[in-house]
Amino acid sequence: MDQDDAESQRKMLDRSGLPVGEEDLAVPLMGKDLEVKVVSPKPPPAACQSTPPSAKDRWYGWVVVAATFVINVIVAGYVKSFGLFYLPIVQQFPNTSVATGGLIVGLLTGCRGLLAPAMGLLMVWLGPRVCSVCGGMLTALGFLLALPATSVLHLAITLGALVGVGLSMSETPGFIMISEYFDERRSTANGFRAAGNPFGGAVFPFIVVFLSRELPLKGIILILSGIMLQICVLGMLLRPFPIHQKIIEQEYFKNITSNSHTNQIKQPSQPISPIEEDNSPKQKKAVQLSVLKNPVYLVYIVMIVCTNAGLANTMFYLILYSASIDLTQTQISFIVGFISILDVFGRMMIGWISDTNCVKRRYIFILGHVVAGLSTLMVPVTRSFWTLLPVVCVHAMGVAAFWALINTLLADQFGEESLHTTWGFFRMVQGITSFAYPSLLGLVSDMSGWMGAPFLLIGSMYLLGGLVFALQPIVIKVSGIKVPLT
Repeated sequence: MDQDDAESQRKMLDRSGLPVGEEDLAVPLMGKDLEVKVVSPKPPPAACQSTPPSAKDRWYGWVVVAATFVINVIVAGYVKSFGLFYLPIVQQFPNTSVATGGLIVGLLTGCRGLLAPAMGLLMVWLGPRVCSVCGGMLTALGFLLALPATSVLHLAITLGALVGVGLSMSETPGFIMISEYFDERRSTANGFRAAGNPFGGAVFPFIVVFLSRELPLKGIILILSGIMLQICVLGMLLRPFPIHQKIIEQEYFKNITSNSHTNQIKQPSQPISPIEEDNSPKQKKAVQLSVLKNPVYLVYIVMIVCTNAGLANTMFYLILYSASIDLTQTQISFIVGFISILDVFGRMMIGWISDTNCVKRRYIFILGHVVAGLSTLMVPVTRSFWTLLPVVCVHAMGVAAFWALINTLLADQFGEESLHTTWGFFRMVQGITSFAYPSLLGLVSDMSGWMGAPFLLIGSMYLLGGLVFALQPIVIKVSGIKVPLT
């Protein structure tokens, strides 16, 4: 009976609304003092209640941005200054036509873009470090194998195809990793990463001109092979995002444990982050072919088929056009360097404007196509250094909008988890067209006997690419696919 009475007393205490869990209550019961100790359950440890923070938008992400920036400086610097590098090749092989020179550029830019899906696959399964380091070694090997060249075809295979494959392996991890490391500041980070391309275009022309004055062709090739090996060093800084996320989680739980005043807070033995699971190579599909059935994504494919007529070829033919109007190598280097520096600030500025959300990204993207197209059409009417310089500077701002926003637009519309596929196929199509456009533009120049003729085709294709992308809202409405228009 004493137990029943005690239980009844406890229920009365619960209904009474008295404070519980603050102190021991002595309650008289049946002539006895029954000490009832009521203790509220303690809250679970803080480590169990909270979720580990995301590793996105943290300081090491900017280390990755810096590494990819310098890699892009090296990769794009070589590609953008190849027109100046082509001049010593013409001196070594004087019977080379413009179309034959375009073959080297076509293999270089074509292999660089065509293998992008395969490089995305390698990055997923081997990791960004291994992929980038192997790319740097392969690029340097391509230069070394070009040393005993006895024909332009030999140079096309080594300096074009083999180096193009190595450059693709080197730069592809950076494109994908920026979207993994950043969320809120993704456009800004992409802007800084992409700024490495024009910065390389600003630095490399002066390097190539200096080397061409001091060294023969083989000496230039040897020096450039050493520069390409620096990609291996930079590639070691590309820490895989799942590892970075795990490091952030370990530091988080370590700080909680060290700041605790009791022994009840214990670090979970195997903390699992959703971000780590999503980025695990075993969880991620390497290639998602279903994206090719998406009509909204096909707009990007048709757009790059048009736009790529100028992206990789404008600088090459601009150098040849400048030489045709009797500009000196120093003047040509200054033009290439100046517009490349302007391109650096243009990409960073456009990335920052995009992050402010004051203007939709797609509007800036389309405007960039229009500006690039109209300015390119004006190149053939220039006849001097001072008339050519402002035209190509305006062109640089238009192209800056393309490279600063293309990755962000793909991630916004199709998801960052699919970026390795959407960017890979985008680059693959760009690579396929890159095989054809350089030789085609060179053939136009050879047949017309005028170096200004390629710019008429390039400018028209820029405008057509902008028109195709402007039709994207209509494609979304007709197809019924829900895709955000950022």
